[in-house]
Amino acid sequence: FDLSYLDEYDLVVAMDEDIRSLILRSLPSSEDQEYYRPRCRLMSEFLSPGFVTNSMTHENCEKRTAPTNALPKQNANNNSNNRAQLDMLDPVYQERVAPWVDQVLDRSSNLFATTDLISDWPVVESGLILASGGIARFCLATMEAQFEAAMESLLQTNLYKKEHLEKHWDEVDMQLRRCNSVVTGYFSPGQRKKRFERHLAKLQAKLSDQHI
Repeated sequence: FDLSYLDEYDLVVAMDEDIRSLILRSLPSSEDQEYYRPRCRLMSEFLSPGFVTNSMTHENCEKRTAPTNALPKQNANNNSNNRAQLDMLDPVYQERVAPWVDQVLDRSSNLFATTDLISDWPVVESGLILASGGIARFCLATMEAQFEAAMESLLQTNLYKKEHLEKHWDEVDMQLRRCNSVVTGYFSPGQRKKRFERHLAKLQAKLSDQHI
């Protein structure tokens, strides 16, 4: 592992806390440790369907702020969460993981720190498969959040005055696509229109408040 990876990649996954601590302690200052900590995650964090982070947003990277994240505890009532985790996987992997999913989630915090891989391998393997699905889900959610923020920024840049409230959707859509075809292309025409209408409603409310 090279410390340059922390700048080259948005996400670095460590197998256990000892490895992550070693990586972070290798950084030259406490400020650097706090800055890069959100990018260096534990594999076990992705076993939770409730794992949420905003550490990959452009705003936080620019401001060097830590993420907000939540890793809810598993309990006997989390069958729906377990099901959600399994549903992320292809059927062949669901069959392999299903017999071990409860043990995986019960031991999630220290599962990958085990020293007895031979006897623990079925559970560890299932955990690796499940966590890999969690990483994919996290990356997709992060990408979606970034596109949402970029689309909102486009709308705010192009629609911010009273006269903009009278603009027709077709005209605005063409204008937005000329501004950034990558961001607008991520959304279907219907999704773009829905966000346009939502933005206009907010703009109208904002302008009305300014005249009260």
